[in-house]
Amino acid sequence: MRKTFFFLLIALAWLASAQKKENLNGYDKAGRKHGYWKKEVDGKIKYEGRFIHGVPVDTFKHYFSNGKIKAILIYSDSGKKAHAYLYHPDGYLLSEGMYVHMKKEGLWKFYAGNNKLQREAEYKNDRKNGRCVTYFPDGKIAVIEFFKNDTLDGE
Repeated sequence: MRKTFFFLLIALAWLASAQKKENLNGYDKAGRKHGYWKKEVDGKIKYEGRFIHGVPVDTFKHYFSNGKIKAILIYSDSGKKAHAYLYHPDGYLLSEGMYVHMKKEGLWKFYAGNNKLQREAEYKNDRKNGRCVTYFPDGKIAVIEFFKNDTLDGE
């Protein structure tokens, strides 16, 4: 019984690894990216993630040439939306927010090098629309502004 169980575990692990290698940078019958993709340039990884019939799904990681994470995009809604975490080459978080059809949408947060919130801004169709708050290093509000179509609106 133990030998059979052990054999099944080994077989499943082998099948899983074989399937992943088989699907690496593959295409479906229509020529769309399908399966796990890993793109390298000059031997350095640029991005990795999974496609289903040309649509990015789940988590994609993009890298700087130094190998550190540049961006993490978590796709949803058939690839139309992506929650994004963007990083500085030194490794700290620069900003986070939602892309809809690859355009900024909703609340975006921007951070200083010490991962402290520096600014928050509302976006619609990749343009500032609504409230934008800038913070002092101690976290207190420095400025509140309102924008309409990327143009300062109001006093």
